[in-house]
Amino acid sequence: DVLQVVCDVWKVEMVDLISARRTFDVMWPRKAAYAMACKFTLQSLPEIGRRMGGRDHTTVLSGKNRIQPLMDRVRDKIPSDASLRQWAETLRLEVNAFDAAFRSQQAARTRARRRPASLLR
Repeated sequence: DVLQVVCDVWKVEMVDLISARRTFDVMWPRKAAYAMACKFTLQSLPEIGRRMGGRDHTTVLSGKNRIQPLMDRVRDKIPSDASLRQWAETLRLEVNAFDAAFRSQQAARTRARRRPASLLR
């Protein structure tokens, strides 16, 4: 089951994955679950949304679209016959790398805003 694999690989509880929580620790796994469910099951977007805590199909589509560039990178890195677990593990690594780069950029912007005016002359 896609949801169970995502929970195992990302180390989140199923109840958190399908809950209404919007915290950062469940945001990426939930998006990964949307995208992987679309890729590896024949379920429709509304059905995936119902299984993910009663979410609307547009929520599933939006989450899937946000993680799709990382899914494309994973597709290029692993064999075509890779297991669901391999997909989830590789996607988690891609998300972690993306997240680290994003946080680094945010920190640099914050440091630039905090410089004293005397240094900017």
